[in-house]
Amino acid sequence: MAQAKLKINRPHLHETWTPEQMRAAVVRIHNRFQGLVQSVIESADFANYRITKQPLELGRPAWPDPAEYCDLVLARRSGASVAAIEVKTRHVKYGEQRQSGEILESVLDHMGSKLHQLQRLAYEHDALWVVILGLYRVPFQAAAINYRTEFEVVMIWGRDVGRDSPMSRASFPSLDMFDRAICSCVDPVDFWSLASLPRLPLPDRDTTELEELVAHSKLKQKAKRALLAIIQWPEESMPLRTYLREFSSADCSEYALKHYVLNFIDAGVVVGYKKGKRAHRLAIDEQALLAYLIEVDRE
Repeated sequence: MAQAKLKINRPHLHETWTPEQMRAAVVRIHNRFQGLVQSVIESADFANYRITKQPLELGRPAWPDPAEYCDLVLARRSGASVAAIEVKTRHVKYGEQRQSGEILESVLDHMGSKLHQLQRLAYEHDALWVVILGLYRVPFQAAAINYRTEFEVVMIWGRDVGRDSPMSRASFPSLDMFDRAICSCVDPVDFWSLASLPRLPLPDRDTTELEELVAHSKLKQKAKRALLAIIQWPEESMPLRTYLREFSSADCSEYALKHYVLNFIDAGVVVGYKKGKRAHRLAIDEQALLAYLIEVDRE
């Protein structure tokens, strides 16, 4: 008598995701972790209006561009900012040899100039800058689909600008441990402590060095004049064309200067421009300027 072939019930495997699905899943994991972090912070005592007269609230900033370098702002209801927070997530592969702190360092390296922008933004508002990293060890697709994905929380914070400025850090094996550590804090400094570290002054920008760098570059004269104008931008918001009028001449109109400034904004060399706003507070991203000039000199 012939025997029937043995049939094995195999679990259904997910189909291969397209690149678009993968990119969407990255955002999904990030937003989920950000929401969990937000719920933990806003349930702490310093956000409880029954406990403190000045409760703190987390919100999404109107600046800068979404997902650029600042995801959340912790502020009092009176409007005073306390912390500018950037949220990151990373998948830890099986057999990963690096410690969580080493992964955090690689994330900071990957942020590059955006970390500097976050630090400067926080400094100008007399607030902390905080980078919160969520590490997950389940497969990427499972993390995107499963709401109960476990995260390890690693964070670093400070008040000054620069990778060598005073910083503190903390690591929690789970969101439960993070919640346990922060829930009883009545003041943010009880958790994000920097009491033993001195507040460093914001390093002065050496405008002379920048001006010499621009002057000796292979840029067109009108482009150089536009950059020199931005380097001298005052510590206040001003209409772009009105400000550039002071630097115009018979052979270089304010419209030509504005054209070059907008090109530098698109290239990331000039920051602070807010589309749709009449007044701006522009500045030079020094790292981006250096990279841009190097590229120009190669041509």
